[in-house]
Amino acid sequence: MGLAALRREKIPLGWIVDNGGRDTDNPLDFSLPDGSVGENGRLLSFGGRDGQKGYCLSVMMEILGGLLPGAGSVVDQNIHLYENGLLAIVLDVQRFTPVELFKKRMDALGNKVHTARADSRIYDTVQMPGDYEWSNREKRLREGFDLPETAWMQIRTLARELQIDLPS
Repeated sequence: MGLAALRREKIPLGWIVDNGGRDTDNPLDFSLPDGSVGENGRLLSFGGRDGQKGYCLSVMMEILGGLLPGAGSVVDQNIHLYENGLLAIVLDVQRFTPVELFKKRMDALGNKVHTARADSRIYDTVQMPGDYEWSNREKRLREGFDLPETAWMQIRTLARELQIDLPS
């Protein structure tokens, strides 16, 4: 992007949008004339509008969450149907940067993401990873959730077998 801005060359549509959320082929709608990142426009998220960038991310997730931990994958036929792969990567933040600085910068990133203009044809708001899950959790704690009668009967049967008292 920066190189295209320096050269004043057009870029392919689908890479960025301008401040109004419109597709643009002008790198200066995102970058400054010197090639650095400006305050205008935004890069389209992984997958853009045609999905090609999301392809590599999907393959990496298949490897890290399926093949590497030995769980199910699209290459397996009808095995591991009820397994969820897990790869946990634990990082000690303080080995990279001071924790308080990291928290401050994470808050700034979250604010930047949350205040970005969403493409209303697709989403109401731009979210950070985990936003949907936290919102859903709060809603379920507040409103509860539907549980099929058969599932509740199975839970009650298992609770009796394990001698666990359930509220009525």
